[in-house]
Amino acid sequence: MALTAAVSLCAREASAIVRVQLAVEPPRPVAGLPFRVVYGLQIQNDRPARATPLEASPGLQVLMNGGTPTIGNFMVFGGSGGSVQMQSSVEYVFVAPRPGRYTVRGARALASDSNRVVAEHPPLTIVVEANHGQTPSPDPQRPDPFGGSPFPPGIFDDPIAPPVPPPAPVYEGPDVPPEGPLTGATFNRQGFARAMLSAPTAVVGEAVEYRAWVYVPAVEAGCEPLQEPTVTGFWSESLITPRQACADRWIPQTFEGQGLTAGLVRRLALYPTRAGALTVGPLRMNVEYLVGDSFFGRRQMVPMASGPVSLTVEDAPLEGRPRGYVPGVVGPVGITAALDRDRVVAGETVTLTLRLEASAYIGSVTAPPPALPDGVRRLPGPSHSEVDTGIFPPRGIATHTWRLVAERPGAIALGTYALDTFNPSTRRYERITAALPTLTVTGEAVSHPPDGDDEDPALRLEAFNPNARLDRHSALFTTPFRAAATLAAPPLALALWQLSKLLKRRAAARKSARDEASRNDPEALLAQSLARLEDNDPRAALDLAGRALDRGRKSVDTESTMIAEVQRSLDAVRFAGADTPSNEVRALIEQVRAALAEAGAL
Repeated sequence: MALTAAVSLCAREASAIVRVQLAVEPPRPVAGLPFRVVYGLQIQNDRPARATPLEASPGLQVLMNGGTPTIGNFMVFGGSGGSVQMQSSVEYVFVAPRPGRYTVRGARALASDSNRVVAEHPPLTIVVEANHGQTPSPDPQRPDPFGGSPFPPGIFDDPIAPPVPPPAPVYEGPDVPPEGPLTGATFNRQGFARAMLSAPTAVVGEAVEYRAWVYVPAVEAGCEPLQEPTVTGFWSESLITPRQACADRWIPQTFEGQGLTAGLVRRLALYPTRAGALTVGPLRMNVEYLVGDSFFGRRQMVPMASGPVSLTVEDAPLEGRPRGYVPGVVGPVGITAALDRDRVVAGETVTLTLRLEASAYIGSVTAPPPALPDGVRRLPGPSHSEVDTGIFPPRGIATHTWRLVAERPGAIALGTYALDTFNPSTRRYERITAALPTLTVTGEAVSHPPDGDDEDPALRLEAFNPNARLDRHSALFTTPFRAAATLAAPPLALALWQLSKLLKRRAAARKSARDEASRNDPEALLAQSLARLEDNDPRAALDLAGRALDRGRKSVDTESTMIAEVQRSLDAVRFAGADTPSNEVRALIEQVRAALAEAGAL
């Protein structure tokens, strides 16, 4: 007790001293590898003071924020005049992605009673060297900012070595935000949203990637979607789970000296369907994150909205465009062809399947049918499309089928299928070819039936009858009854007039009923569709074919798979956004007729 009283007395007589120190380990860090900055506070003779947190210059990523040193972690009794020393230190872990000169500032001590600065360390300049294959040291020693303890080692030292920070993580993948200056957003210390496109220009049908991130001053956040980005003029495919409201991974970022984390919240593949200046609208969210620690922190809600992003879209050039080019076919395109069986008897039907794969969305494109040799008849078949989103750009896959009827025996080579495409990377048109299989046909040759599937029964004419009977007719008033007939003419004329009015009303009612029925008759609608096609109006022909398909679907009890597939093909042609060749429209109308006939709607 006497010793304690003496020390206390001396402490009150001694002058109060406050010191702030910074130390770097290693002294010359290497780019891409973590290094530590130890922040120390020393108080002599019990002067109340508190420290402020450190601030890092832009470009330094904070891997571990040590906060501020507080007195109480380590005490040293001794010194001249029986003074009492108390010291504490915390550790920050930084990583610099590039070599250069960086600054750490903000190391100061404030008097607890007046908030006056009583000690301050000048800004610490750190020179980061280039990385020449260096790796982190296996057990770096934590430096002492005050030059070591005055006591022998092991008496007051912490026997537990501090944990070695892990090496700086390398972030890869599509959810990593772009490096460099902040573009596509406005900086806000409370958080902000950012949206970007993978390219400023594109060709109709070419894939463009849209990504949106949220930046928050926390390790993670929760998101409440308010408004999805508008994609007018695009066909879109989501490349992340649509149910996902916020990010799966949060990546450290630094802007204007503030440490943030960024999370990818939206990723879309966009395929422009028309030329011009197209704009993707803003994404709006309420973002909530934790401010402070998990025990005493508070939740903060910040409304965020990404800015709109624009894209300039061009049509494939007219110069050098092949005659058979279908707008929207953007290459390179891979083609494979296969038969469901390669040996048949003459007159039997086989199915030819053509599979197209491209980095563009080709589900809206109707592939031209193959040119077949003599002796093979082609009938329409179903088609469908899908998108493989496992990679970027996603692979658009379109499958077209045709039914083939071989009418002569022998080994029939079906020839080569050719498709004209436009390659945006080379700005040139290319012709892609694929060899079609060879079909082996046995049996005897068959003739084409007059009522084959490829002939429209509604347009078939009846045969001429040369033995039609012609009967003679005589005049009514060439007999002695002419006088009586003349007297009866006025009342008879009046009766006929009244009868004609009644017949006209009935004929008008029947015509109205027939017109109403014709509007709902798939057969009549298909005939009108072909007539419009003959008048060089393919868009009206497609609309009438779509009405026929819709009326036919409603007239059957069960849904037909073939009707559904033809519906998708019809919608895809409408979606193409450009004039479609008449031969393709005619083939599509025949597919509609075949599907309705199979379902029993005709």
